[in-house]
Amino acid sequence: MKCLFCLLFIAQISTAALAQNKWLKVPTSPQAYETLQLEKGVVQPWEDGSRTTQDGNSYQCWYYDAHLNDGSLFVISFNLREGTKLKKALTPFISVDIVFANGKKIGRTIRAKQAAFTSSTTNCDVHIGDSYFTGNLNQYHIHISDSLLQMDIDMVRTADSWRPETGIFNFGNDGKYAGWFVPVPEGTTHVTYTYKGITTTTTGKCYHDNTWWNQSPRKLFNNWFWAATDVGPYKIITYNITATKKYHYEQQLSYAVFKNGKLLVDDYRKVGTQKSDDIMQTIGKKPLSKTTKFTYSDSITTYTLVLNQKDILQSVATIKSNVTKQLVKLFTGFDGAYYRVKGVASFSVYQNGQLQNTYQSDNAIWDSYFFANPPKISK
Repeated sequence: MKCLFCLLFIAQISTAALAQNKWLKVPTSPQAYETLQLEKGVVQPWEDGSRTTQDGNSYQCWYYDAHLNDGSLFVISFNLREGTKLKKALTPFISVDIVFANGKKIGRTIRAKQAAFTSSTTNCDVHIGDSYFTGNLNQYHIHISDSLLQMDIDMVRTADSWRPETGIFNFGNDGKYAGWFVPVPEGTTHVTYTYKGITTTTTGKCYHDNTWWNQSPRKLFNNWFWAATDVGPYKIITYNITATKKYHYEQQLSYAVFKNGKLLVDDYRKVGTQKSDDIMQTIGKKPLSKTTKFTYSDSITTYTLVLNQKDILQSVATIKSNVTKQLVKLFTGFDGAYYRVKGVASFSVYQNGQLQNTYQSDNAIWDSYFFANPPKISK
């Protein structure tokens, strides 16, 4: 979903800075779990269901991506409405992006009327027109029905479902929040699709998350950075969000390491981050780091994840030359840009200061989403 959720304008985020947040917090008290009807360390199928009131300020996205054995990358999201154009009526749509091994791309947006959208509060069961995304934490099925593209996708979870604490990020004290839940950190997937009359079947690895919030994201987020990386037997998920100026640009990091499907660590307080060599993008005019590093350390174990950018798979700038959009930028501050990055991931494991193993993947993917200029280049 996702999708997450930025490490693009500071040299290092200290553990102390994250721990002292006043304006952006993850509720972790026993009372918070009780109020949210959650159990610490335990997930339930309803958590992947509808999590909003679906009013004019709410948004939700069920997200799936897959790295397939034929070298292609699939990204699919089922959306309640467009996140930057919240309206009273629902504007449900499905986004499908395919990047083939040879670099060819397919992008489809499938829209439907409000009456064509249904969702369940007991499990993932989302219908947009004749397409649907259903599942129960363990197994899922996605069906896409489009004039040019038809898809049937099966997904089987192979890693522990996970949420960072309560999975809720509170902005200020007036009830504004965002939510994030990862039902399938890693899974196997079987994909059959027909495009312009040609049918293809392939398999691979996949990921699925669920995000939602009760306020326009441009009023909550300055930016976010998200990565879900497979390196050797490990899966590393990180989501770093930066709040708007109203919330003092505070940041919140979520971080988890899985090995062979089992959750090993997910304590963001023990994670430091570094970035280097910011490169200003031609499209969108936002800085992306050439190298981003995460270091988790406890009394015995240290894990380091280094992401090195190679290619920009997708660049989208919301504000272009259109006069109306320029006025939106002037009066609201909204200046959105989205980047999907492909690069090399290196993951190293240390025990008592001694290097045990290093793993590398040349097929890592991560996302950066900006709703405005980050503080360093704000005007």
